[in-house]
Amino acid sequence: IPNRLVGGLCAPWVCESDEVRERLMPKFLARFLKLLFPLPPPTTEHAEVRELSHWSQLKLDFVVAGLDSCGTTSLAKALLQVEDIDFTIDDEDDFFYKHDTLLPYRSEVEQFNFQWLSHTGSESQLRGLRHPGLFHSYRIHLALARIPRLKALVVVCDPLSRFEKKFWMFHSCKPPGHKPPLPVRGRERCFTSMRSTLEEPEILQRWRFGDHLLAMQELLGPRLRVVHQSSMRHSPASTYARLAEFLGATGPWPSHYERHN
Repeated sequence: IPNRLVGGLCAPWVCESDEVRERLMPKFLARFLKLLFPLPPPTTEHAEVRELSHWSQLKLDFVVAGLDSCGTTSLAKALLQVEDIDFTIDDEDDFFYKHDTLLPYRSEVEQFNFQWLSHTGSESQLRGLRHPGLFHSYRIHLALARIPRLKALVVVCDPLSRFEKKFWMFHSCKPPGHKPPLPVRGRERCFTSMRSTLEEPEILQRWRFGDHLLAMQELLGPRLRVVHQSSMRHSPASTYARLAEFLGATGPWPSHYERHN
């Protein structure tokens, strides 16, 4: 028998937690390991029983889903100035990255929905969440698509300009004491020029975003709105007015917009 076994099983919702741990798990493990003798029930230290929920139970109206380094912070700060728009927190929210399960736990959904009661706005406010990396995960795309009426905003920008930012942040050679570069081909490696990174398929794959946006479009369809960073900079009033109409916001939009990157 292995010293450590990481896995799980799904049981009908009518089963009590003690029944799952004491009756179902020993039989499941014995069959999985092809043992000819019964196993004792695992202790609460070695087995955790949690009830699952569904993404459709989340009280969430929209997300700012990316792209990182393209202006998501500027967009979120502008949205926060609108009276009938609220966010989970005034920062990037990693709620969808708590784990990699296909469904959320019931306790997580209840805690997520309960947080809105502590906010000072009215119940009619549009409830949002922002994280610039949501666009990158297909698992999260599936979760977002299953939240009723949820809409997604994605800011895109010039891919070469974005790649240059990523080069200086994560791949360029820096003096000792600075954050080490991201690993390439299994080891830390820095580059003296952006041109040299273009010869590394792993780096190009890491920062590409076209395929991810196509996947989001296939799942969300008209519930996805893509806005270019340049329109936020050069014509912010008309750009944010279109976003207000898309989200269903009715409050007055600010006359002053700040740039955060």
